[in-house]
Amino acid sequence: MINYITLSYQFKRKLSIFSKKISKNISRPKSKFIFQMIYGFSESNSTLLSNIARALKEDILLKKTIVYLSSENWLFLIIGYCLDIIKGI
Repeated sequence: MINYITLSYQFKRKLSIFSKKISKNISRPKSKFIFQMIYGFSESNSTLLSNIARALKEDILLKKTIVYLSSENWLFLIIGYCLDIIKGI
């Protein structure tokens, strides 16, 4: 029998380790944002911010989570950082 709770926990833990590796020299809030975006992408299987926000299951209003994810500074940060990683590979 498959224990889905354990699999989910292991997946989130490995994702956290990966997120920490790619955001090694970044401040804690930006690092947390990167983890949330990666987790949201993988959990929702979508790039829509509303689906990512639902996947995060935050205790705040969905609209506030979407505003947080869509703030201009964060989006440019994640896109630029991902491009730097890709160029480095």
